[in-house]
Amino acid sequence: MLRLLADVHLARYQADMDDGDAINHAMTLYRHLLRGQPDLVPEGPRQLLEQHSDRPGELFTLARLAYDRFLAGAEEDLETALGLNRRALALAGPEDDTRPQLVNGLCALLCSRYERTGSQPDLDAAIDAARSAVALGGPGLPLYLSNLGVSLRDRYFATGRLADLDESVNCASRAVRDTEYPDDQASYETMLALSLRARGEATADVRDLDRAIDLLTGVVTRTPLELREAGTRLLNLQSLLTSRYVMTRNSEDLDRIVTLAAGRVAGLGTDSPMRPGAVAGHAQALRTRYDWTGDPADLHDAVASLRAAPDADEALLADLLRRRHVRFGNVADLDAAIATLEAPREPSPAAADMLSRLSMALLDRLVVRGVAADADRAVEAARSAVAMPHLNHTDRLSYLNSLTGALSTRADLRRSAADLYEAIEVMRTVVAHTPAGHRYQAVRMGNLAHLLVKRNDRASLDEAVTLATEAAAIELRRTRTEAWWFRRWLGETHAARHRMTASRYDLEAAISAYRAATRDEAASAPNRMESAKAWLALAAGDRDWPEALDAAVAAVELLPRLAWRGLARPDKERMLRREAEQLSADAAAAALHAGHPQAAVTLVERGRTVQWSQLLDARGDLASLRAVAPELADRLSHVAAMMAEAGGAKPIHR
Repeated sequence: MLRLLADVHLARYQADMDDGDAINHAMTLYRHLLRGQPDLVPEGPRQLLEQHSDRPGELFTLARLAYDRFLAGAEEDLETALGLNRRALALAGPEDDTRPQLVNGLCALLCSRYERTGSQPDLDAAIDAARSAVALGGPGLPLYLSNLGVSLRDRYFATGRLADLDESVNCASRAVRDTEYPDDQASYETMLALSLRARGEATADVRDLDRAIDLLTGVVTRTPLELREAGTRLLNLQSLLTSRYVMTRNSEDLDRIVTLAAGRVAGLGTDSPMRPGAVAGHAQALRTRYDWTGDPADLHDAVASLRAAPDADEALLADLLRRRHVRFGNVADLDAAIATLEAPREPSPAAADMLSRLSMALLDRLVVRGVAADADRAVEAARSAVAMPHLNHTDRLSYLNSLTGALSTRADLRRSAADLYEAIEVMRTVVAHTPAGHRYQAVRMGNLAHLLVKRNDRASLDEAVTLATEAAAIELRRTRTEAWWFRRWLGETHAARHRMTASRYDLEAAISAYRAATRDEAASAPNRMESAKAWLALAAGDRDWPEALDAAVAAVELLPRLAWRGLARPDKERMLRREAEQLSADAAAAALHAGHPQAAVTLVERGRTVQWSQLLDARGDLASLRAVAPELADRLSHVAAMMAEAGGAKPIHR
């Protein structure tokens, strides 16, 4: 009976090579048989269990079986597969027909280990193996080219080397050109589109995005709706259209995302096994359009469609509920999101993702309700996410990053030195395992600097300044729109050390960083204003009145942008009372100390002019706009909320 069950599971696996559970069950049963009745175990499974053979082809088959067991959750079998593959390569001669397959297999196995460990030498070795497979050629050449292209793209994401992206595009293009099979061509075209997208985003070249969208549009059109790949390919196309919208601001791309996703839902029957994924894809499309346009109807429709669907994507539903809470302030939505996320689940990477989301949702509720127990639960959920088995390297670092956020929040709440110390040590681990050139390297270094400033001892401040300086240099080389944040935190770290040491160098460096952050047009008005006020305070504290006057003028000139028409009247009045009155007084004082009394009068009058012109402009009030165009008023209010949220000085956690 045991042999029969094992054979059934093996047959299931042979019928569907993606069925990892089947091979896992089969090998478990064969292992039991091997201990008591070895003669009943077929030759192939026995060789795998005993790991002996002297034929490259057989060893390659055994390596594939071991790799499939690894994919099914048997972590130790990845090293088994690597050992078997390397033994096969050692036995295969230069002219052996299996050599290209073996070398390509080594590439795949090393890439898998890189995903688990983040070891850069593994990725480099995988690329070397892929190059060797391409050089050997043969019938599998398009596959070898595609794998080389994917590995090079992965290395670009890890190191930022644009040359890898160019080569990735070339390899994928050759794979598309050389393949003879339509099904394979669709896969290779998808890989090419993803490499083009990465290059287009890296170089801000919309032509790469246009080409990628054309490729994937053809792939999606040719893929039957009932195929598993149809959903993934459509999501890739939606992501590409979003990237192009970000670059061109053509709203037709956002509408097309929603139309494509709705079309897939309509084309599938209500009992189709693909329908839950299609409904989730439609909800994601609505979420994307909501994020950029602020139309609340998209947000409500996305929540309603998921709640009405059986087997809904719970992580997506929770995310939408959190967004609706942020927009409308209904704590019941946040409670519902938390209830969805904290449902018990079997240990898995998906469960880890839910736990990490739960931690963030609990921190949101902590801000709203102030219940300290939510801080404890947030830390516990984040720890549980990190401890989940079978996580890849990227996800583990992301969850560790989230854990630092939970620990840091609880440290602030309870003045806990132990929580702050642990948050710093966890963040050190994240930074240490993020390779040079990685797209999140600077952000993670900045997060560590932020935590070190909180500890406020000389050694920590020295380290924080070094980290913030390096992070700012990295980010400024990339000229990304988040450069203001790094300038701002460079100013904060130098200012913190200046407060402790009275160092003239730190004072001047802090003023320089704040000045640059204030003048950074890519930053939001609230962020620029905070930098300007810090600049003004440092200069005034040093009694450098000409510098203080420059800061004051820059701050007053930002007032009209700060009090923009998208703010509701009560918010506008509070902001103007808080900012304009005090700022005008500080600016006038700086001007008087600098010996410019006329400038003092001008600055005071300018502040008052902004205040009165904004408060007396009834036509700018959202209530008036809502009376004639409620949807437009909602969208304007949403943009205001997004800008207010972006105006915070919190570090970016990734």
